[in-house]
Amino acid sequence: MIKIHHKFISFFIFFLFSCTINAQFYDAGQDPASVKWQQINTPHFQLIFPNDFTVQANYIANYLEFAYDYNTISLSRKPVKLPIVLHNQTVVSNGFVTWSPKRSEWFTCPPQDMYAQPWLEQLAIHEYRHAVQVSQMYRGITNVLRIPFGEIATGSVAGVYLPRWFLEGDAVVMETALSNSGRGRLPGFNQDLKAQLIEKGKYNYNKAIFGSYKDYTPDPYTLGYHLVGYSRYKYGADVWDKTLKNVARNPYMVVPFAQGLKKASGKTTNGIYKESLSFFDSVWSNEIHHKVSNNFQTHTIRKNKNYTNYRFPNYINDSEFIALKYGMDDIPQFVKIDKLGKESRVFTQGNDFQQTLSFSMDVIAWAEEVPGLRWDHQSYAEIKTYNIATKQYKSLTHKTRYFAPCISHDATKIAAVEVDLSNNYYLVILDANTGKLLNKAASPQNAFLSTPSWSDDDQRIIMIATLIDGTAFAEYHQDNGKIHFKNAFTHCEISGAAYFKDYVIYNDTYGGVDNIYAMDTVSMKIYSITSSTYGATDPCVSYDGNRLAYANYTADGYDIVSIALQAELWKPLEMKDTMRFNLANELARQEKAVIDFHATDVKQYEVKNYRKLSHLFNFHSWAPLSIDANNQSAAPGVSIMSHNLLSTSFLTAGYEYLSAEKTGKYYLDYTYKGLFPIIDASIDYRQRKGTLIKQDHSRHPFTFGETNLKLGLKIPLQLATGKYYTRLQPSVNTTLTDISHDATTPDIFTKGIINTIDYRIYGYHVLKTSAKDLYPKWGQTLELNFRHSPFGIRDFGNIGSIEAYLYFPSVIKHHGFKLYGGAQNRNIGSNNYAYADIINYPLGSVTLNNEQLYSASISYYYPLLYPDFSLGSLVYLKRLDMNLFYGKAIADYLNTSTKVQSFGAEINSEMHVLRFLAPISVGYRFTYMHDDQTSFHEILLGINFSGFGGKQFHK
Repeated sequence: MIKIHHKFISFFIFFLFSCTINAQFYDAGQDPASVKWQQINTPHFQLIFPNDFTVQANYIANYLEFAYDYNTISLSRKPVKLPIVLHNQTVVSNGFVTWSPKRSEWFTCPPQDMYAQPWLEQLAIHEYRHAVQVSQMYRGITNVLRIPFGEIATGSVAGVYLPRWFLEGDAVVMETALSNSGRGRLPGFNQDLKAQLIEKGKYNYNKAIFGSYKDYTPDPYTLGYHLVGYSRYKYGADVWDKTLKNVARNPYMVVPFAQGLKKASGKTTNGIYKESLSFFDSVWSNEIHHKVSNNFQTHTIRKNKNYTNYRFPNYINDSEFIALKYGMDDIPQFVKIDKLGKESRVFTQGNDFQQTLSFSMDVIAWAEEVPGLRWDHQSYAEIKTYNIATKQYKSLTHKTRYFAPCISHDATKIAAVEVDLSNNYYLVILDANTGKLLNKAASPQNAFLSTPSWSDDDQRIIMIATLIDGTAFAEYHQDNGKIHFKNAFTHCEISGAAYFKDYVIYNDTYGGVDNIYAMDTVSMKIYSITSSTYGATDPCVSYDGNRLAYANYTADGYDIVSIALQAELWKPLEMKDTMRFNLANELARQEKAVIDFHATDVKQYEVKNYRKLSHLFNFHSWAPLSIDANNQSAAPGVSIMSHNLLSTSFLTAGYEYLSAEKTGKYYLDYTYKGLFPIIDASIDYRQRKGTLIKQDHSRHPFTFGETNLKLGLKIPLQLATGKYYTRLQPSVNTTLTDISHDATTPDIFTKGIINTIDYRIYGYHVLKTSAKDLYPKWGQTLELNFRHSPFGIRDFGNIGSIEAYLYFPSVIKHHGFKLYGGAQNRNIGSNNYAYADIINYPLGSVTLNNEQLYSASISYYYPLLYPDFSLGSLVYLKRLDMNLFYGKAIADYLNTSTKVQSFGAEINSEMHVLRFLAPISVGYRFTYMHDDQTSFHEILLGINFSGFGGKQFHK
């Protein structure tokens, strides 16, 4: 009995900690209020979707039901019915599964760089596998804990204990094993891990899973696929099923995932990591040993070993290039590379999709994601151009969904791919000067189109088309305005097609490495052009047709290289040279079969309206704790939580015990985000305690009731400003506090309504940051506040303030200055009531009496070291940084002025403790107060739940 008691105490401590993880109550954003929603219910899924996505929703419902059994062979427990919300108003391509409340959300617009499988099928396999993973927690103690805690119990155990590399790696395994495509079959998917192992060796396990500011590390998808896939290959398909059973049955243990893996395989997580990477290192090193690479000319010169990519080379002339540069040190930008390899920044664009880049006649053309004004799930893909000679920037289209623009050789037209709200696909031809639509051609069979490219005479356009049967070349002819397929569809991963004489030059994966090939458009024969060690992509032919430039992968990122273009030396491709993808095929054999959707008849499901008003509340979790998801905290009490499936309505209600007063409060908090303004409302009631001290110094305790009603409106506005993040949020809030008496309350004590109204305007305009930046290089934030009490029994006077932060770069990269300035004016109300200060004091200062208060400070923040130091599973130290600061405040009160000044330094560390996902900051601060010559020493501690895994650069 004692042993069981300790186990549950351990879990209770874990649960108190995990309840602070705001990710368990994930609000990804909202769709426009004008969207009309519908639903389809199948035996295992509820699809909720906009009314202009009905055809695709019915297709998804059929595919999910057909594939339902396939996704649960190697993980044995089948999920409960899963709601899936489809978002079609945004151009973001993504998907996720979360469990508080239980749902999956899909963003339906396909990416231009997807592999040889329709986007919605990819989401169906990959995202549903995440639901299968979490459903494995519906057993043992974790399943019992759903009774007192609801869905938060399942989500917390899965979210805290299951490593992200496993969650994503296992899902990539399934998208590979259940299809003829999938990332596990793509050489480009493993090239970064391959290059790292061969050129830099294995990193320690902590560095691999938590990343580094010093070296690029492959993301959880790549690392996870190889760890999960190898473990299944070596220890059987059920190795992870056994591991997850241990997690569900033993959530009170410190490391149930590692213990379960040890029982199932005999290896620790670190052991699996080392064994898997040693295996792949051996396989890939043997491949490299027998490979003959091109003799190419490298055009990019690296000044350091920091991971940097140069992509999409375009010839300016026969010896200079325009390319896209991005990496751990740099935000994405267009650069010019001259014939000596010297580079110069040309233009820093906005949120470029980083999928294509086109250049002709001094004009760069690209597609950029532009957010809607108010809604997180509304965005556009707009065509932008920049003339490198005239320095003229144009936003060529507005509120469009155009992707992968390619400018014609004479720079008069732009070809692009359009994806409408129903996922219908078109090729559009635009006027390159005005953005006017000149022509529009529908894709045959509604095949997805990607990366259009003009012929030399600007009369034809070659593209990649994707259907359920794979990919093929598609060609558009100006003379008839039609698109036709040039060859049969296959599951070969072709991309980046471009014309060269009678050939189409393109990327493919023959031989197990991304390389560039040529297809004779007459004979349809295929020839090999490049032989890259890790991967070649983004082919571009010089103006004279004598050289081919491309991006060649290395362990330090892509370089721009070129080779002579001599068709007579090309080697004919022999299909026997194609790679067999042994691991992918072995994984497929462990599953039921590759999903063949052709084998089923499409059923027409009943479509019903999904009424927003009748689905405002979805009570998903409750707890013998008072949980505040917004403030990431938990306290003694009870609570119940509602979060509707459209993420527009949020409610938390309960009782919280207030230990300081040995009493409690009842509360209800509600937020509605489905209208243009966000509405916040809350009400709470508590029995308060006070003490009356009479003239004879006797103390008389008493109680009184306090009811607080808060109402607020705010409008978060996203303003598109290219390379800057810009947001403006005006808000107004009012608080009504009713003080009520009981039999013990003295008559002289306050009674009645106290009212406060707050007005606030907050905005920022900051430059995007790279992975290593501590501050933005440039940026401004501004906040205006005014607070008063026009109604009620108590006059607090009023207070107004203005605050600003300004960010500036240093001469040293990743070093930066932050300047703060604030001013406030306070009018004291009757009976000397006054509002608390709004603006900041210098560090170490005490609060000063003031009618006017002015404050300013300056900080200089910079990284010290990137140690990448591991102490077993206890600590992984990623970064040490230093902050030097100075501040001064002046307070004017009753014709007297008081000044305070402080300066000092703090050193902070970013680390992961016990391999917990959220990075922890531990630091020390020294503050010296100039006026009274005193000093302070402080230990700093923080947990960054918003940055699980830290800020890490991904390809």
